Amino acid sequence: MIMSQRNKIEIGVFLLPPNEVSKIIDNVGRVVFDYLGNVDSKLKYRKNIPHLSLYQMSIPVCKLENLDFELKAIFSDISSIEVELENFLRVSSGNIFWCIKDDNDFRVLENKILNSSVIDFHSGNPDQTKEIDTSTLSLEQKRYLDRYGIFWVKNYCIPHFTVFYDITEHEDYCKNNICRSINVNSEKFFMTKAAYGVLDYRGNVVKILGVYDLLLLENYGK
Repeated sequence: MIMSQRNKIEIGVFLLPPNEVSKIIDNVGRVVFDYLGNVDSKLKYRKNIPHLSLYQMSIPVCKLENLDFELKAIFSDISSIEVELENFLRVSSGNIFWCIKDDNDFRVLENKILNSSVIDFHSGNPDQTKEIDTSTLSLEQKRYLDRYGIFWVKNYCIPHFTVFYDITEHEDYCKNNICRSINVNSEKFFMTKAAYGVLDYRGNVVKILGVYDLLLLENYGK
């Protein structure tokens, strides 16, 4: 759990997949770990709660109750989102991602979060941004960084589940060997729950603080 000396905490707002899909994502991560064990015996498997990230921020602990109130109001009027995963894995930014195909519904919800008072709770930038050379960012990315505390939003974000964190030293190996060797299916399912929780290293969720049920569509489960 990341908490600064000024009593701030790193928080993520995200969607949670069904339990059976979480198990599939976790199993893929463990398969990746088995492959990587052949090239790096010291590598550790970082436990993560599978999630589809909507927003990430550093927030004063005293604002968590206010955040919960705002999120509850937002998600009370949001319908479940149907998503479909790609049939391949991607390697990017030192992680291995399983991305979703059509992200129109995700974008609508992301914009709803970014246009809400939720972003006013962020205080400073998340620790993850400290690893980034801001001089390499575009003007638009810098504007996003000032406004939202992060820049990986909108057209700079590909909605995804992270199946494995921190493979920076082994990116080429993962691209050329692991991701070509692991077959994943194009899973299709409904996201019926939103949540917020504590983030740890590289933005993985380590503890869920609040869960909100989304409205069920008429064709849910059919």
